[in-house]
Amino acid sequence: MVILSLFYPSLLSLTIVHSLLACTKAGSTNPNDTAGIEAAQTLKTKVDDIRSMLSGMSLSKKIPVGTADAGSYFNTVILGDVDYAMANIHPWCVNIDYDFRT
Repeated sequence: MVILSLFYPSLLSLTIVHSLLACTKAGSTNPNDTAGIEAAQTLKTKVDDIRSMLSGMSLSKKIPVGTADAGSYFNTVILGDVDYAMANIHPWCVNIDYDFRT
């Protein structure tokens, strides 16, 4: 919390747990299947913990909390809990073959 306080005046948002869903879901094509929902619940717990910590700091402004993951791996659980989501579009994140020479 001390480090966060140092950056607070210019802090615009907090992005947490980059690519949890993609790493958990490797090989799956449905982000809303059992593995995806379990991963999203884990991430939701972390988002809720961060929000609780921020609330306890009595900051003068609301700090949005979001996440980043492979774009095709977001599911309804996590999208309903974060303030924003950033999508990575790297083909290797989701095991898509891509010829970088073209």
